[in-house]
Amino acid sequence: MVSQTLAARGSGVVVTVYSERRVQIAVDVATRLADAFARTDGIGRVGLAADTKPAASPPSVAFRDLAPTPVAVLPEVVRAARHLHDVTVFAPDEGRSQRAFLAMEHADHIVLPSDLTVVGIRSTLRVLQLLSSLGCPYDKPFVVLYDTARAASFSPADAILALKREVYFHVDATTPEQGYIGLAKKLLR
Repeated sequence: MVSQTLAARGSGVVVTVYSERRVQIAVDVATRLADAFARTDGIGRVGLAADTKPAASPPSVAFRDLAPTPVAVLPEVVRAARHLHDVTVFAPDEGRSQRAFLAMEHADHIVLPSDLTVVGIRSTLRVLQLLSSLGCPYDKPFVVLYDTARAASFSPADAILALKREVYFHVDATTPEQGYIGLAKKLLR
């Protein structure tokens, strides 16, 4: 099924993981997501490109350091990644930078990791509103709640109401279908 979906596309899938305020969380989520894509049946080559090197990059994932890449050539890097890999996960630097916006613009999906704190939900809501004002399709950004076991200001149900969209909050789950592999499969549909 996954290989048929990729074959029908004719090129690889690009996912950008973006955090407005916590680049290390975005890199961690991107690394785990890239590893999950690599363990998904029907996926051959997986790439991970980030401005900050992950603590541990999975051996089955090709890593590229984005930091020395000039912003002007980022769209070309994304196009090349589509042809080199079945899936490439980008994690640009934090903040509202040109690099981050280009990575989001050229991605098939945008993953927005958020915790369940007031600051986390407000930050995610601001990014969603900004993406909407820039004409981003409603179904392109994908909110992922991580660290849901920790005490927080919001419940996942409250976050859904505040963000007015579906959120994926099982990345901390112990079963693969609910965790990052489940998220990877959902992004490939």
